[in-house]
Amino acid sequence: MFGRKRRERKGIERLLIDELDSAVREYDSRVPSRYWPIFRRRTTFNWLEVRPLAIKGFRHFLTSAARTPVPEVVCYDVATSMVLSTFESYFNKVDSSSEGSNKSDVLSFKLVRNEDIPQRVKEEIGRMRQRIRKAIFTVASNMEANKFASLGEALDAEAGSTSARREAFLNAQFRTNVSCTSIAVSLELFRRTTEKLLEKIRSYRNKDVKMERRYVLLSAVFVYEILDLMISFLKTFEVQGVDELRDMHEQMKSEIEAGDRKNLELAKRIRAILDKGGDRGELNDSIERIQRRKEALAECRKIWEKLMVDISNIENGVSGFRDRIEVLEIKRDEAAENIRIMGITEVTAMLIDNVKAVESVMTMKLPSLPPLTLEDIRRYVPYGGRDVDLPRIEHAAS
Repeated sequence: MFGRKRRERKGIERLLIDELDSAVREYDSRVPSRYWPIFRRRTTFNWLEVRPLAIKGFRHFLTSAARTPVPEVVCYDVATSMVLSTFESYFNKVDSSSEGSNKSDVLSFKLVRNEDIPQRVKEEIGRMRQRIRKAIFTVASNMEANKFASLGEALDAEAGSTSARREAFLNAQFRTNVSCTSIAVSLELFRRTTEKLLEKIRSYRNKDVKMERRYVLLSAVFVYEILDLMISFLKTFEVQGVDELRDMHEQMKSEIEAGDRKNLELAKRIRAILDKGGDRGELNDSIERIQRRKEALAECRKIWEKLMVDISNIENGVSGFRDRIEVLEIKRDEAAENIRIMGITEVTAMLIDNVKAVESVMTMKLPSLPPLTLEDIRRYVPYGGRDVDLPRIEHAAS
């Protein structure tokens, strides 16, 4: 039992460490060099910029997920510890570099405007944001990958252009579902990290006044930074995989229309033979195949139309989240304004209040696409492409 739990933790820890480190490397590649000023960009670098993170395909996460499936509670536990350690490390660096007498001088929006703050400190702002955002998407991806494991194995047994198209379809669905799941994951990580900060404050109460005060300030800064990050996250949020699904829908529509035309042409030719007195018995098999293809094409059209409705519902849900961002902005600005005068009691209350505020904003759950089976994939992508004989679409009805 303990060995399995240890393997689960180690597995998700390795995955998170690798993903978070890669996110930092991607961020560092965009940061202007502080060692070679002559090569710096002429435009001012936006240290608070939040770019959408590309969600990797399900294969990237499938190997580790299939080898050692990790329960959600373990994913959240490990990720929460990493988010907290990331923020503590960030806070220690910026706090030691800020010489302002005002406690709010350590807030990121003040640090980036302060010309006396070295660039190496400002770089930490972006790294902290990248790591926390990547933690959100990694947890969401790992949770969804567990659901896609059996489908990946089934596709491995197939070959040819049909398999490639089905894999592309599955990848697009995976990225869409991860996008939707990431909203709930961000809320859960925020809640769990807040609870751990409250535990830290309480653990030092009446024991170590200096550490207690330090965690009070750290917690107050965390409230501001995490709310600001979540606001940016929601403003730049996009449901990935949707464009690919829409492109595939357009391709399938044209192929279905081509199939309808071919069926109609064959039906006309059969009817012409029968009108001339031809033997119907010789054509019965062809008539049945045309009918099966017709039904399969109609079914394929129907399920794609349903998928497009589901995608529209998801996008409407995203708009609903954005309409409520103002609530989070008010809470964030309050945190920045009040941080100078807050004591232990006020910070504790603020932590609890902001968890409730985020929960109220995110009470709407972004719907994911319905779970898939291998038969579903064969119905969505029944054949390999225009170069494949259309009769192969009859497998979709089998």
